[in-house]
Amino acid sequence: MVKRILYLKGGTAVQEAKDLFPRKGELLDGGPDKFVLGVIHYLGDAEFRLATFGAENQAEQVMGYEAVEYALRPPHVHGWRRRWAFLKGMSRFFVETVRYKPTQILCGLDGPTGVVTWFAAKLCGARFVFLVHNALVLPSVSGIYRASNRLILKRSDLVLAHGPFLRQQALAGGAVANRVIEFQNGLDESHGALIDALRKEDAAEAAPQTLIYVGRVEEDKGVFDLLQAFELLAARYPVRLKFVGGGSAVAPLRECAASSPVADRVEVLGAVPFPEVFSHLKSSLVAVTPTQSRFPEGLCKTVLESYFVGVPVIGPDYGPFPYVIEDGVSGLLYKPDSVADLVKTIERYLDQPELRATLKDGAIAAGLRNKKPELGFHQAVRDVLLPAA
Repeated sequence: MVKRILYLKGGTAVQEAKDLFPRKGELLDGGPDKFVLGVIHYLGDAEFRLATFGAENQAEQVMGYEAVEYALRPPHVHGWRRRWAFLKGMSRFFVETVRYKPTQILCGLDGPTGVVTWFAAKLCGARFVFLVHNALVLPSVSGIYRASNRLILKRSDLVLAHGPFLRQQALAGGAVANRVIEFQNGLDESHGALIDALRKEDAAEAAPQTLIYVGRVEEDKGVFDLLQAFELLAARYPVRLKFVGGGSAVAPLRECAASSPVADRVEVLGAVPFPEVFSHLKSSLVAVTPTQSRFPEGLCKTVLESYFVGVPVIGPDYGPFPYVIEDGVSGLLYKPDSVADLVKTIERYLDQPELRATLKDGAIAAGLRNKKPELGFHQAVRDVLLPAA
């Protein structure tokens, strides 16, 4: 029997295929490339299709594997035409998936699209593996998504949860306990060597005191809240603010920063190569992850990446953050969605040198604990998923 693996995920399938398929054979413990590289490493002689949803229909063959993008969100289309485009793209994905006849589907998307993918798997008799990267049943998650996620969780053959919070979310949503596997983000060896070199340079001592945000630059990730908080702090503290990451709000954030009264102390860098993230973090005083509670955060990888370079983190007291930020030990938690409490928390950090030293020690310890997880993504693929495909 021919084995066919379909992997549905966020992102852009064609570009990722061009970038990552030629790197087959690499196994990473950390970074954004670990997912695709982990899957293709253990394909053996199986046929493979990488699928994503985007702005236009695209398909390419790369190194004998397929990469397909389905147009669910065409630009400059609104109202009923946008809904029609979504239904048309989803129908095309469903039909082509059934015709492909996969023996296993790895589904990294939730909500209604996850339900459609699960239904296609059932029609094909394919094993359905649900990869959980976002919060599933938080109050901020819409009703239709919560209902869809509960159906998927109960009916999946296997659930891979990215970290302890998402494991708890999967179980709360009805997943069968012995079908839930937790994997964790780690630190890749090559990135570890880079961090060791950064430690020798002692970059943090020479750099200005900088607050840093690393991640997707989106409104619901709290980037404008952080800019507002910084404006309230800047008169009292000689600190700078740096934003690192791509996203739909980069241009609006740059405009706001440029018109800010503290414009000369704010940098909006946009996307940078992943290895450079560590040097930006290492040269910062503290990382701030101001995600709003309406965003279904599943695992904030920035927290772990900050710990790997010994930088404490300030984050909201909701969702996954209390699972990874030990308040008063490796970082500080503040009231979600409250700019005023974010300001007070940053002030507390800046005003207390002894607290900063304690949190830095805690961040270093947390980084060492999380450097090599018991089960990373590629180990889960090797040991759990593909042998049964």
